[in-house]
Amino acid sequence: MENNTGFFKLINQRLQINLRANKKRKMKKITINAYQVALVFKKGVYKRMLTEGSYWLFGETAIIYEVTKPFYAPIELNILLQDAALANALQVIEVTDNEIVLQYENGLMKQVLTAGRYTFWKSAINYEFVKADISKIEITENISRTVLQNKLVAPYVRTYTVENYEKAVLFIDGKYVQALPSGVYCWWKNSITIIVGKADGKEVYIVSNKIPVAIARPYIF
Repeated sequence: MENNTGFFKLINQRLQINLRANKKRKMKKITINAYQVALVFKKGVYKRMLTEGSYWLFGETAIIYEVTKPFYAPIELNILLQDAALANALQVIEVTDNEIVLQYENGLMKQVLTAGRYTFWKSAINYEFVKADISKIEITENISRTVLQNKLVAPYVRTYTVENYEKAVLFIDGKYVQALPSGVYCWWKNSITIIVGKADGKEVYIVSNKIPVAIARPYIF
């Protein structure tokens, strides 16, 4: 009987050692540095967000993000946004089919966001976003000419110049709209047809109802 008791004790000790070893193998320590955030998952299910510090994880995995870079959701974003802490740490930008959004970082033009959903960490970087409706002609948004001529924005803009010695008129979808004095004009580029008819100021116009009907060199945008 005593021999059996010793045998069972030995087996129990080995079991306890194996359990501790297995538990230790499943545990891991991670460190989240400054300007980093980690999302913790267990068997593919989102659990929580971790900020700067050291943590022990048991049977869990963590994805570490730099908060100075855009955030790309590893699973459906709506699921992640159910976590209030994570939702408060993110800025979500929605862009519809007829829109673009100009993204600025610390006051500098960074990129143009087209239709889709974008997420950015609220961090040391100062993000600004200017949304524009490009389904219309007129550029009514607060966007400088310098930005409109930026190589990132230019593909979405129609730009036309009327010189001091020229006369021009504007037609939209075949309808006369107005005479254009000399200057630089910018319109959003879309399916609406814009025609600028222009001629040298020394040329003679044939006018009917105050609308020039003989315009040289029409430009279609």
